[in-house]
Amino acid sequence: PLRSLVMSGHQVGKSLSSAAAYIMLPGLNPDFTSLVVTPLAEQVRRFRTVYVNPLICDSPFQSLWSGPGTKSTLYQHEFPNRSNLLFSFASLSADRIRGIKADAIAFDEIQDFNVDHLPVIQATTDASKFGMIQYTGTPKSLDNTIHAIWMNSSQAEWVTKCTHCGHWNRPSAEYDLLDMIGPWHPDISEESPGTICAQCKKPINPRYG
Repeated sequence: PLRSLVMSGHQVGKSLSSAAAYIMLPGLNPDFTSLVVTPLAEQVRRFRTVYVNPLICDSPFQSLWSGPGTKSTLYQHEFPNRSNLLFSFASLSADRIRGIKADAIAFDEIQDFNVDHLPVIQATTDASKFGMIQYTGTPKSLDNTIHAIWMNSSQAEWVTKCTHCGHWNRPSAEYDLLDMIGPWHPDISEESPGTICAQCKKPINPRYG
């Protein structure tokens, strides 16, 4: 989709998934510019060092992501195919982002953005034939930017079908979330998950949702 929102809990791979996608897009499309925007400068540094750098440096396809003649700084990574991955922040103002021509934008921690800044940032894709925008974040309340975007989205939810009774488990507060939290046990793992079916109480693995 040209626009997508990932709204989920902490530590499920939102930022890692976004980093991988926004490395792949410019890496495989010549003269393509990805723009990653966070609310704070410190979040840019963390996103760059924790997610983007290891994906580039440890990749078996590293020659696609970096090479002779390319440069890499905290706020920009050049690819051998003349594409770029740019980073910026916009907690108090979006002015520093004006003038960038982007083909795709990844908003990380979208719940902390001022909603009035989004049109300015999104306008950087107006001249692109791609114009892709992804929002990722964790909801903190019903009164912030991520909730406003969610209300204007398709509101699709991650569901997991129980292989024992066939019940479709929906992990949201108004449906099955609390009933899906299984009892603690010391060997919680991929093979022995801590989540259970809200109906029959047998283990289920959300990875197969």
